[in-house]
Amino acid sequence: MLKNCLLSLVATGVLASVAPAETITTLFGNGGDLNVRRGSASENRDDLLLLKNQSGDAEDSQNDRVVFLKFDLSGLTEAVTSAGVQLELPRGESTGQATNSFHTGDTLFLYGVLDLAADEDFDETTTTFASSPYLTGALSMTDPRPVSDVTGNSVNDELAVLLATYTFADEPDAGDLLVFSGASLAGFLQDDTNDIATFLVTATLTPVTDTPVFVADTGTAGMPPTLLTNGNAPIPEPSSLALLGMAGIGVAAVPKQRTR
Repeated sequence: MLKNCLLSLVATGVLASVAPAETITTLFGNGGDLNVRRGSASENRDDLLLLKNQSGDAEDSQNDRVVFLKFDLSGLTEAVTSAGVQLELPRGESTGQATNSFHTGDTLFLYGVLDLAADEDFDETTTTFASSPYLTGALSMTDPRPVSDVTGNSVNDELAVLLATYTFADEPDAGDLLVFSGASLAGFLQDDTNDIATFLVTATLTPVTDTPVFVADTGTAGMPPTLLTNGNAPIPEPSSLALLGMAGIGVAAVPKQRTR
């Protein structure tokens, strides 16, 4: 089992100072998490978060699902030096629900919605696949997707910012935690001005028979979506830091204070 497995994505900087650790499980406003399904307005459920990319590059399957997350940052009191977005898998082989989990080699993508951009403060009671400006492909606002968008994961790379990816090195199981992390995510939070951080989660092609799920904010199966900062966030492996230094890009950076 990959209990508490973490994958840290190292970008271009090694942070010079460490602020006190803070953890946020508060999801913002009128519902802070949901999944939307291509061609459906009725499956925007938030007891579980369903994620599926059945159509891949074609972006045309009505089984495709994308997860939305929106965190309330007003509780943060310290500058963000490092950050992670944590999700829990409530199902897997050990619970007899292997088709509700991911598999070795599957990759997930974490996108950020830019500060003050359209629908950053989305309403989960009205948001659908067809109404979100950040989704692409059949039955979306952007069909076909922009030529420059080569990911084929139903998210518009021209409007949302890819912050991190997560690849399963081993077969996951129920109770495993995955954490998106890295300098791009920390910088995204540092740039916030309105105490809202909105993310989209999508995946590479998933098997037709599988519909992986995460614990949602209203679920009782485990830990809800969680934002980790500073000492609570994953840190790069020492070998990764050494490689950065050898490459000449281990530049120390002092994080700016959050705007209030």
